[in-house]
This record gives sequence, structure tokens and C-alpha cells, in this order.
Amino acid sequence: WTDHGVILDVEADNAEEAGVNENGIQIAYSPWSYGHAWAPSIEKVGNMYYFYYVAAVKPEYQDKYCAWIDEYTDDNENTVEAHYVDDKAIGVAYASNPQGPYTALDEPLLYGKLIQDKFGNDEIPSVIDPSIFIDVDGSAYLTFGNWFPYIVKLNDDMISLDESVFKKISGIPM
Repeated sequence: WTDHGVILDVEADNAEEAGVNENGIQIAYSPWSYGHAWAPSIEKVGNMYYFYYVAAVKPEYQDKYCAWIDEYTDDNENTVEAHYVDDKAIGVAYASNPQGPYTALDEPLLYGKLIQDKFGNDEIPSVIDPSIFIDVDGSAYLTFGNWFPYIVKLNDDMISLDESVFKKISGIPM
């Protein structure tokens, strides 16, 4: 394994702010995020590299991307009032070389509001921990989630969703 330097800055608002890494390669930036990156996954498909990452959604984008619930009952049977239940989202950046430069999408690929729109407003999504699975037929799937795992098919471009397969996985002992 070789460290090729920083490839993505989830706190930068533009390319100038992101700067270049120690190898002189432009660092990608994620305009919708403000930090808290973890649990990335990278996949080579064809001649391209796809970097899937989790980051916190900037406050100015939370109404658009974050899951919201009016109230719910916690494990101790207490009623919890309305709030954002998950301010994390999964983004993707891509490059033709593992060192970069990478280009990040301007919007997250997966986010809490999308999960609620698909599965209902009572859904409390966990949009973290992306992992890629390539089936024997070449179809790509992204699994994600923590308390509630999901799977969604990716289009051939690896940066957009094919929602014909988008499921919440149940029956897994936690």
C-alpha cells in the first residue's frame, strides 16, 4: 500500500481552499459537507476509481438532505421531540488514477431525506458505512447503514442510483 496523499477535503468550499496535496495533485472538495468524514470505500471499475465517503451535511443543506422526524419514542419509552435524526450523507468522487485528481459530485449520492422519501417518514436512516459489491454479472451495488442496513443498485456510471433495486435489509441480528 502506498500513501498518495489527501484526495478529498470534506470541509473545503472550493478548489482553491482544498489546495494541492504533497504530490502536487489537486485535492477534490465536497461543496455540501463540512467535515466528520469516515469509513470510505474505494472501488476500481474499468479504468476509473470511485471513492465513496461519509460526511456531515452543512447546516444550509440540512433541510434538503437530512432526515427529519416529528417525534419518536426512544429505548427508554421517552418521547423525543422533532429534530434531524441523521446529518450524514454519502458522497462519491471519481478519478482515472488512484492518486487523483478526483472530482466529487456537487450533491450527495445518498442522504437521509432520500431514504425517508423512499421508505416513509417514520424511517430513521443511518446513511454511513458505504461498501461496494460487484456481482458476477458486473452489476454494482452499494450497501450502507448501521442500525438499519440498505442496499441500492448503482447505474453503470457508478455515480448515480438505479432505484429498481433499493431495499432495507431485514432479518440481520444486531
